Amino acid sequence: MPHPRHLGESAIPPLPLATANSVWTDTRWLYGLDLFDAAFYWEAHEVWEELWHTLNKQVPNAQVIQGMIQLAACLLTAELGRSAASERLLTRARIKLESGQSKTHPAYADVSSALERVQGRMGQG
Repeated sequence: MPHPRHLGESAIPPLPLATANSVWTDTRWLYGLDLFDAAFYWEAHEVWEELWHTLNKQVPNAQVIQGMIQLAACLLTAELGRSAASERLLTRARIKLESGQSKTHPAYADVSSALERVQGRMGQG
């Protein structure tokens, strides 16, 4: 039987697009936070990346999501003993997270807490 994509049909329904108002209540964002807090960094990265792909990449919300993806990757590479790569990812994540939100941003508390924990763990806190 041919693969469905070869028939011009997708076997996977398109992902729902996140809007500026729905990103922070989207189950993918919330589930990613739970995974991140439980130290499932690869899984958090994957869940957030799915959400990130539904966003306009130029908006601050996309930058915050991408920063959290990089933060999860930072911790994963640290666990694998790749300190130079981990440091680079932390720097990139910090830039995205700090430029993508203000203290009134809906995800400010979650993101700030995550960034502080990672910086502390990496000896930069």
